[in-house]
Amino acid sequence: MKSDFFYYILAAGLTLSACSQNPQQESAKDEQKQEQKIELNSKVCASPYSPSSSQEEEKMRDLSQKIGFSIDEDDNLSLYKEVAEWLGTPYLYGGSEKSGADCSGFVMTIYQDIYGLELERQTSKIYQENCISIDKDELREGDLVFFHTGGQNNGTPNYVGIYLKNGKFVSVSSSKGVIINDLSSKYYSKNWVAGGRMR
Repeated sequence: MKSDFFYYILAAGLTLSACSQNPQQESAKDEQKQEQKIELNSKVCASPYSPSSSQEEEKMRDLSQKIGFSIDEDDNLSLYKEVAEWLGTPYLYGGSEKSGADCSGFVMTIYQDIYGLELERQTSKIYQENCISIDKDELREGDLVFFHTGGQNNGTPNYVGIYLKNGKFVSVSSSKGVIINDLSSKYYSKNWVAGGRMR
């Protein structure tokens, strides 16, 4: 009888001991599982299918190099990417494609593709019918810049480009095709008519 009582006490003690250890062991296992989940999630986030900030920065640097000046996340990247693809496109009177374009055809296509806006085909009509006139110091990214080239500047534009930033604009030169120019150059300062912003 004493022997049975002794084994009963011993079994109860072992049971209590096991119960007191289980929560700690389970907690340790839960923590280990949670750490494994976090590690797995971090690996998924860093997968090659999710572009990292360093990849985006590299793309930004490449685009800046193509454009010729610094581009950042505040700029309209769609516009600059499109412009970069057009650079070097040859001049073609009446053209509006990357195989060849004139100034108004280039502007018309960019505005359709980037902003979803339809412009008039001729430079003078774009200025008169699609835009409100603005001063040079009011220009913002995507505004138009108008000039009168080839003779005395009579205030009627016959040449158009798209303003980018820092005094730079993109247009189609009859000799060099699609290029980026500087508004402060002597030629463009002399032939300046006005800036244009969509109505």
